[in-house]
Amino acid sequence: MYDSFLLLKNKFESIKNKGWIKSLRRGSTGVGYTFESLLGKDEDSYSLPDFNGIEIKTHRKNSNSYITLFNYNPIGACSYELKRIFNCYGYRSTKYPNSKVLHANVYC
Repeated sequence: MYDSFLLLKNKFESIKNKGWIKSLRRGSTGVGYTFESLLGKDEDSYSLPDFNGIEIKTHRKNSNSYITLFNYNPIGACSYELKRIFNCYGYRSTKYPNSKVLHANVYC
């Protein structure tokens, strides 16, 4: 995995050194699509990591939108622990009154 990080870092530096690059697509997906294209990655709709086992996330400068790293899936081997956390800490949704939600923000 370390080799994959080094490869991505080197490719990132190479792209960064090109300076400003016009987006290859309009709209909210343009930044990600452009970056992945410059990495040599073909567009796909798979939920697998984007680059040698690494999930790539891009973000526009000065954007206030969140980057979603993962979502809760109520079906699966670890669902019992997620359900416990959700039941303990979840709260009623203002948008969907019959449902509970749980949001957590991580800043780094």
